[in-house]
Amino acid sequence: MNFGDGISIVKKAHKEGNQFTLFVVLALGLLLFSATKTSAEDYSSSNFIVRDPVVTIEGGSSTSTSFQYFSSSGQVSSSETTSSTFIDRAGFLYFPVASTPVLSASGGALQVSLSWTAAVGTFANVTNYELGVSTVNGGPYTFQSVGNVTSYVKTGLSAGTTYYFLVKAYAGTLYLIGSSQASATTNSAVTPPAGGGGGGGGGGGFGPPAPTPTPTPSGGATVTFTGKAYPLSSVTILKDAQVVATTVAGSDASFQINLSNLNSASYIFSVYGTDNQGVRSLPISLPITVTEGATANVTG
Repeated sequence: MNFGDGISIVKKAHKEGNQFTLFVVLALGLLLFSATKTSAEDYSSSNFIVRDPVVTIEGGSSTSTSFQYFSSSGQVSSSETTSSTFIDRAGFLYFPVASTPVLSASGGALQVSLSWTAAVGTFANVTNYELGVSTVNGGPYTFQSVGNVTSYVKTGLSAGTTYYFLVKAYAGTLYLIGSSQASATTNSAVTPPAGGGGGGGGGGGFGPPAPTPTPTPSGGATVTFTGKAYPLSSVTILKDAQVVATTVAGSDASFQINLSNLNSASYIFSVYGTDNQGVRSLPISLPITVTEGATANVTG
C-alpha cells in the first residue's frame, strides 16, 4: 500500500463513519510517510550556507518533456569507503585541506634564509609552495613559486631592511593553506672574519697596502694580492671598476694574484669572491698608490 492508497481508505472510512478503521488508516499513513520522507538540514558557516542538502542512497534518473533529473549513489554521511581498486569519499564536506606550515626567517648579508614545516595534506598531496615577500607588515606580498621544498634563500635584498614573508601550500593549482607571517632584517654590511674566508663566497679581509713598497728591478709597478677566500671559490680583482684578474682559491682557501706593468698612479682596486652557486660577496675597496719599479703587497 502506498500513501495515495492510504488517503483513499481514509476518505472511505470517514464517509462510512468507521472511527476505528479511520484511526488505523491514519496511523498506517503516518508510518508510511515517515518511512519514505528524506530529512535534511542546513549547513552554514560565517561566510556560506547550504540549504537542505539531500543525500540519496541509490542512483537513477527521471525525465519529462521539460526536465531531466539525475541522482547518484552515495552514503548518508561524510565518510570513506575503500577497496583494493578504488576509494569512494562521500559527503559534500569532503574537500582537500592541509596542515599549516610553520615559517621561520633569519637575516643575512643582502639575503634571508627561510625554512618551514611541511604542509601535510588530507585528500590532496602538496606539490608546490609559493613564497610571498613584502617590505610592509601584513603585505601586500609579491609571490614566486619555489617548488616542493621546505627551505629557501631569498637573495638580492637591500641592506639593513626588514622583510616580511608568507608561504602558501598548493596541491597542483589548488591553493590549500598559507603560513603565518615571519620577518627578518638583512645585515647592513658584510664583516669577514679575521684571517678567514667569508661563507657563501665571501672573500677574506684585506688590509691596507704595505707602507713601504719593495723595489723591483723591472720597469712598471706591481701589486700583489694574497689572502684567503672560501675554498675553491672564484676571486675577482677590479681596477677602477674594471675586471683585471680572476683566480680560484685553493682547497686551503688561499689565493694570490699579481698585477704588473702598472703605471705610476693612484688606483682604486676592489676584491670580491663568488661561490659555486653564484653567490657573491660584497666587494672590498682598496685605494692604492704605486710607483715605477716598486711592488705593493696587499695581504691579510
